[in-house]
Amino acid sequence: KASFATKFVNPDLLGYEPRGRTRIRFSLMPPADARLLDLRTSPVAERIAAAGDFLDAGYEVHFNLSPVVLRPGWQRDWSELLTHLDDVLPRAV
Repeated sequence: KASFATKFVNPDLLGYEPRGRTRIRFSLMPPADARLLDLRTSPVAERIAAAGDFLDAGYEVHFNLSPVVLRPGWQRDWSELLTHLDDVLPRAV
């Protein structure tokens, strides 16, 4: 199975037919960290929102949760991100 990680939502990939043989892994971190570290990439919220579209298109969808930046408030921010994922993702993701 092909597998690739990305921080960019490329809607052109939705036109391919992965037939369940391709895994896309969206890299995520709390938005406050992403604003400093993920320059010139799709916003975290956009990556999360795209997960269902990629699943519907036949991709296996995973998330890379990294990097974990140890700073004041890091546990709270990760907790909020994980809660948000649980709240908005389709159950199948």
